[in-house]
Amino acid sequence: WGPLVWLADPLTAQALEAAGDPAAEHARLEAAMAMASGALAELVETTDEAMAAEILGFQLEMLADPALAEPALVAIDGGASAAAAWVEAMAAQIAVFEADDDAYFQARAADLVDLRERVLLALAGNEASLGDLPSGAILRAADLTPSRFLSFDWSELGGAALAEGNAASHVAMLARARG
Repeated sequence: WGPLVWLADPLTAQALEAAGDPAAEHARLEAAMAMASGALAELVETTDEAMAAEILGFQLEMLADPALAEPALVAIDGGASAAAAWVEAMAAQIAVFEADDDAYFQARAADLVDLRERVLLALAGNEASLGDLPSGAILRAADLTPSRFLSFDWSELGGAALAEGNAASHVAMLARARG
């Protein structure tokens, strides 16, 4: 076993970000979405778990849909930072999915939370540092999203201590599948 490593909440890390020029903020968001898409595609290629590939495939489809980013781009034009605009736009989408009568769409709200976090991490420049952890580390976080869980080399880590989530979550299922 190794040291306890706290994983910061991407929402908290981006809360105080100042907005720049709208054109620059558009470019930052688009670059972060492209980075997130590339990272998700790489995870799909490297996973041999069908459930993980399905989760990530849905997220890739969502990121490829220009309608997903449209509300964020409008908010940026109104003076919001890329991060604040992305959080606001995703909160609205997540609420729509959570309120749907169909259990399938309700469950997919978690995938949108995952996308929100992955793009925020890319905006913060933290995407590449996900693997820079001490051997045997125990990860401590409020929760982990499926794509973040899959980003870690669990053969090198000692485990995770999560304050939220539940035994039926995608992350719990992925963790069980990896022993």
